Amino acid sequence: MLVNRPLERPGSAVFRRAGGLRRLQYDRWAAREADPMERSAADTAALAARSEVIAAPSEVKLLTESSEVRERLAELADATFTLHQVSDEEDLATRSQRARAAADSVVATIGRRVRS
Repeated sequence: MLVNRPLERPGSAVFRRAGGLRRLQYDRWAAREADPMERSAADTAALAARSEVIAAPSEVKLLTESSEVRERLAELADATFTLHQVSDEEDLATRSQRARAAADSVVATIGRRVRS
């Protein structure tokens, strides 16, 4: 196994980028009934952030072969990417909780490796 300390920076980047995308997905939800220009701007910002979230875990994956880390990253990406598919506020709350739990799981998993 590689030295764990190098996971700290890319792990933090994944967390920050996923949080940014989560916020943009909320903006996208809020703009669902806005004028077309505002909706388009929200969609464009979220799609750009999504690309960053897709790329960020790759750096972590280069530093560890841990299946647990890879699984947590996949869960975080999936939970964050699906936020824009909500059907109503209750669904948004459920999906938001899932995304926050997935983010917490990534932090806990990578944190254990960094501190070991």
